[in-house]
Amino acid sequence: MTSLNLHLPLFGFFFFLFFSLPNPSFQQPIPLNPRLDKAYIALQAFKHAIVSDPKNFTGDWCGPHVCNYTGVYCAPAPDDQHIYTVAGIDLNHGNISGCLPDDLGLLTDLALLHINSNLFSGTLPESFSSLKLLFELDASNNLLSGPFPSVVLKLPSLKFLDIRFNSFHGDVPKEAFDLKLDAFFVNDNNFQFSLPENIGNSPVSVLVVANNQLINGCLPRSLANMSQTLNEIIIQNSNLSSCIPPELGNLRSCARCIMRWSWPLNPRPASSALLLRPKPYQLPKPSRCSQAPSMAKPLEEPDVGILCYVSSLPGFRGVLKQRYSDFIVNEVDLDGKVVHLTSFDLPADISEEKDEGKNPPCSDKDYSGEIESFRSLSGEADTELLRVFLEEITGSEANDVPPIVLSPDSDKSHRAEVHNFFKRNFKFLVTDTVVEEADTKCVRVRFCSGDGVKNKRGKKRKQGGGSGFHLYKENKDTQEALGVIGKMLGVQQRSFGFAGTKDKRSISTQRVTIFKQHAKKLAALNSRLIGIKVGDFGYVREGLVLGQLSGNRFTITLRGVVAESQDIVKAAADGLRRNGFINYYGLQRFGSGSVPTHMIGAALLKGEWNHAIKQRPFLRDARECYKENGDIDVALRQFPRHLVAERAVLQCLKKCPGNYLQALKGIPRTLRMMYVHSYQSYLWNHAASKRVQKHGIAQVVLGDLVYCKDGTSKKLADIDNSNSDDCFDFYNDDIQTEMPEAAIPDQLVHLVKVVDSEDLLAGRFAFDDVVLPLPGSRVLYPGNDIADVYHEIAKKDGISLTESAHGAKEFSITDMKGDYRRVFQRPVDFVWELLTYTDDNIPLAETDLDVISKVRPDAVTVDETINGNSGHKSKDENEEMSMDGSNTAEDVNKCSTQIDSLCKSDTLSAKMALQLEFTLPASCYATMAIRELLKTSTSVAYQKTINN
Repeated sequence: MTSLNLHLPLFGFFFFLFFSLPNPSFQQPIPLNPRLDKAYIALQAFKHAIVSDPKNFTGDWCGPHVCNYTGVYCAPAPDDQHIYTVAGIDLNHGNISGCLPDDLGLLTDLALLHINSNLFSGTLPESFSSLKLLFELDASNNLLSGPFPSVVLKLPSLKFLDIRFNSFHGDVPKEAFDLKLDAFFVNDNNFQFSLPENIGNSPVSVLVVANNQLINGCLPRSLANMSQTLNEIIIQNSNLSSCIPPELGNLRSCARCIMRWSWPLNPRPASSALLLRPKPYQLPKPSRCSQAPSMAKPLEEPDVGILCYVSSLPGFRGVLKQRYSDFIVNEVDLDGKVVHLTSFDLPADISEEKDEGKNPPCSDKDYSGEIESFRSLSGEADTELLRVFLEEITGSEANDVPPIVLSPDSDKSHRAEVHNFFKRNFKFLVTDTVVEEADTKCVRVRFCSGDGVKNKRGKKRKQGGGSGFHLYKENKDTQEALGVIGKMLGVQQRSFGFAGTKDKRSISTQRVTIFKQHAKKLAALNSRLIGIKVGDFGYVREGLVLGQLSGNRFTITLRGVVAESQDIVKAAADGLRRNGFINYYGLQRFGSGSVPTHMIGAALLKGEWNHAIKQRPFLRDARECYKENGDIDVALRQFPRHLVAERAVLQCLKKCPGNYLQALKGIPRTLRMMYVHSYQSYLWNHAASKRVQKHGIAQVVLGDLVYCKDGTSKKLADIDNSNSDDCFDFYNDDIQTEMPEAAIPDQLVHLVKVVDSEDLLAGRFAFDDVVLPLPGSRVLYPGNDIADVYHEIAKKDGISLTESAHGAKEFSITDMKGDYRRVFQRPVDFVWELLTYTDDNIPLAETDLDVISKVRPDAVTVDETINGNSGHKSKDENEEMSMDGSNTAEDVNKCSTQIDSLCKSDTLSAKMALQLEFTLPASCYATMAIRELLKTSTSVAYQKTINN
């Protein structure tokens, strides 16, 4: 840690406190006194507020002799040298989970509190105002959240304040800079504030505010007043984009002044002191979260514009996806019906439904009307040929009738009219184009037997129907599960149709269709499938395509819930139901690799093909491997088959060395377009944050974009990119698969309007109606300053949103239509409840397979007095079921203890979980709803940290 210019007398006091005193455990017990009695009460309350202590720091916190406790330091009382009191607590690097109880306010003589690198949640209690002698407070690298802990403003002796690497948010009050601190660390939180004019009043030698969100504005001139004390100031990665007052050139004593701006600034300071910047300073994150030197910094929410919350309610600790069964997803179809696995039975009458889709010709039907229409389209000769053909197939075995070839037709548009005519009027006939003598093209007509026909490229057309079924899967993504089923059936993966991909680390149920496969074959697979089940079979005439869903129903269990009280959990859950959340694109959208997908997308938009390949480590390794070996087969053998993009790049570079654009086009289109769409999402997130920061969420403002209220807004919401929190990535299982742009009807793109003064006076729109565009050539931008956010960020990245930098249309934002997305979203049919459990290995939520197998765990109880269901669930529905039939009553520790306070329970073996159920439209991320609830990061690295 940076050496600090501490005041010498106080430094001497702490030297005496921690180094002059021998370890109390080797002394005779210190005589008890009223101050130690109060400390005993406080420390026992602290111990009971701890729910996990993996290093057993508090294992010896027993009995009244608190000076013998590990991490507790006693010293003579400052006002009475004849008695001892608790002067310091040091629990650093303990990975301790829990919260800070109000009883700590009883430690009125406490001078030092070090709890860094733990998992404490909640916030600093108001009772800390009683700690008038507190000199050092280090609560860094924890899970603390909520607004800036204003209680620190009431600590007159405080000289060292470190709350970095937490999840505090909102404003940093200007009064904090009037504190007589020597060191002030608030970096790596979610604060959004301006450096106040009174910052020059601070006597600090070290000030670090990096990795927060500074609101635009000039740096205060009063910073120059700190020239006598300031040795180090770090303001980087904070969206600093303002002017530099010339007075800052007077900070000559500042040994490390790092202020990083987002773009060039004017004017510069008169002195060159600030221009001689040292090499970039990497803030030393504590060891619990440190990364190997060769690894890039994990992607964090502020990196992609995720900055704001809807409410200022405090959050709490909760572990997301500790088990994959804690995240259950059920698809919701276009009719609003939740998809469940309910039966393994076959359809009642297979043959009847199967034959229904063939649509055979009727021998007694009169086709004279259709024939006359065809006469006006193709002439007399072709009409006569068609009439005879129809008579033959209706009067004999249709499969034996040879096809007919119509007259040569060189007009492509006319041939298309002929094809469409047969599609509309003769469902039992199929057409294709064949090349006859002299390279003339003709339309061929044949009877459709229902088995499919091959076109001129030899690919079978999907004529007729197929089977539909519900796919249930555990801890597998959609592509993986369908790959297993396809391999067993001997069919390719493209034979399947589905509306959206579902998250791998989850249990999910969704609809799937498969072309020309009988339900019997599918049902026979269940005995061989592991972690996958298929059921609810039926027959369909058309296959599913991406985007044919209205949303997803989520059942999410947050384990290891820790909060100051149950009231905080209750208020947060009710707040989410009432207030909703900001509809950000989640971190999954931007990948989990060392280079975020939006950065690759930016390279593609600029036409930097070589750079785009270099950005992706696997792609770079594939190219270098081929370059080194010179043998495509050797290089391919070094890459697993699931690395689709890498293998495609290798194949293309062999055929066209140095043609990086062609190599990129070898990647499946759905995947390669993810990169560009990711950049659109990156811009949208930043615009949404700026909209909330500048105008709040209370009302619509002039220039906002809103959906037109003419009955079309629902359609627009349904097709909004068809993304959910269910994700799939060829690399990382965390990039969303989108509906192709062609699937968005042209007439739905511009059904928005800019709010004008008349709309505001009439009160026609609410904040729920506000949308922001995903950049494209056919979208409107807001009629206020939020539109500038798109262009400023894109310009900083070297991208124009109005002009294409190259001729590759698919990687050009001006050739994309764009779309709209709601800024604000409320969960639908939201219910919640608190559960008590004792065994981390017992599932707490009921799955579709549980309903079928009727297996119930005994180690889970529901606190019926604390739930958010408002009577919507019956008692039977509240009883949780197990996924694993082997977990019987004898295998688990039964516990029905009701915990009155999560932070003051005497039952350390019992744990709390919060279970949520809600529905979101297909464009929304459930993780963003959880973020609003917990007020903590949803990054994988962070969740792994608290999960451990």
